[in-house]
Amino acid sequence: MNNPLDIITVFRVSALLFLLLSVMTWMMLGRPRRGASLWWCWGGTLVGVSVWLISLRGQISDVWSYSVAQALFLGSFLVLSQSLRMDLKRTWGWPWLVAVVLAYGAVIELGFADKGAQGLAVLVRLVNCVGLSILTASAWLLARQERSRNAWFMTLGYGLMTASMVLAAVATVRGQANLQTLQNSLVSHLLGGVAFLTLLLSYLGYLGLALERSLRHNMALRQAQWQSQQWHER
Repeated sequence: MNNPLDIITVFRVSALLFLLLSVMTWMMLGRPRRGASLWWCWGGTLVGVSVWLISLRGQISDVWSYSVAQALFLGSFLVLSQSLRMDLKRTWGWPWLVAVVLAYGAVIELGFADKGAQGLAVLVRLVNCVGLSILTASAWLLARQERSRNAWFMTLGYGLMTASMVLAAVATVRGQANLQTLQNSLVSHLLGGVAFLTLLLSYLGYLGLALERSLRHNMALRQAQWQSQQWHER
């Protein structure tokens, strides 16, 4: 933990894995590559981009590492949630989601000249808690609908990340954590470590869920073909 590169490396490796696994998932799901699965992959891509920008704080403009990064981080949760809600047939209006993300980015950029302000840190952590809670709730609803172990794995992964973010928010409200001291912060190490577990559970769970659906679809087709054959043989 005393090595200033440790947690930054964790963040960057996490970001690269989110990007790579999103592309790999998109390629592995086969055709048609659209709809809920496409948006789920886009959500994972946004996580990767936002975490990479966060890891560059102090090296690039605050506009990118705070305002844009945090807005994209929230946007990633909303896009992932929207993709799951597409399967639930309970989608939100895309204009509203875009408006929320843009308004959040504007508040960070225009409302906090000092990006090291503790008030900004509290706002960011609380918003992250809300976004992750929405994502976890969406995964939970999908798991109940699908009755799938893989969907429950996804819910567990998002739930763990939500719980760790709540702990980070509590520490931030109490003045024990902020958004700047990534390498020396126990909270950052907690979030970085849980991110790997969430990454594993969510991607394996989503691919497993896609496989379950494909198997159910193939079984339904075979049953329909068998019934049609039986009907013609009468």
